[in-house]
Amino acid sequence: MLAVLALLAWPPPLHAAHGAVAADHAWASEAGVDALKHGGNAVDAACATALMLGLTTPESSGVGGGGFLVLWVAKEKKVVALDFRERAPAAATRDMYLRNGKAVPQLAEVGPLAIGVPGEIAGLAEAVEKYGRLGFRRCVEPTARKAHTGTPAPYHLARTLPIVQKRSGTAPDLARIFFPDGQPLAEGALVRRPDFARTLDAVARDWHAYYRGSIAKEMARAVKAVGGILTE
Repeated sequence: MLAVLALLAWPPPLHAAHGAVAADHAWASEAGVDALKHGGNAVDAACATALMLGLTTPESSGVGGGGFLVLWVAKEKKVVALDFRERAPAAATRDMYLRNGKAVPQLAEVGPLAIGVPGEIAGLAEAVEKYGRLGFRRCVEPTARKAHTGTPAPYHLARTLPIVQKRSGTAPDLARIFFPDGQPLAEGALVRRPDFARTLDAVARDWHAYYRGSIAKEMARAVKAVGGILTE
């Protein structure tokens, strides 16, 4: 039955001789394929793809979050799992989501107290350093270039922004990028993220820069300014 369905499928199922990349945005898939074409392996492709998704679909993922990687290392015949999800800030307390003795789940989901220490950059860098071929810088550069030039807002981002605006409001830094003139960007409108581009440039040179120095200071400052507890 499956064979019959495959024969009937149109367009035909994808067949790739050496590898394929599937992501939520064409640019992200292309970044992964480009890594493969330049001698990278699946880890390099996954890293490049994930970073590009942080630019093209920031409502779904990005360097402010974290992730997991499950990898089959063929030469060693073993499975490796990396957990680089966000961690609770050091200043977190047991009762931080209680108000008048009662739990307020929304505080853990939306707003400054929901922010954890980002793990994506550290996790992707470690994966590439241990199991990739191209090096972390090569994986970051395609996204950095796109960030400098700006990207058209895709359909899903344009659809999500009004929901974000209604649910959690628009902090000044967020509004400057995604809500010019107080209105959410329309599909196809140019998304300019120069600060993100500079962050990627710094991370390409040394990924530790994301967690130390000026970038870490600015993240902690921005989170504290809106009532969060993240510290450098």
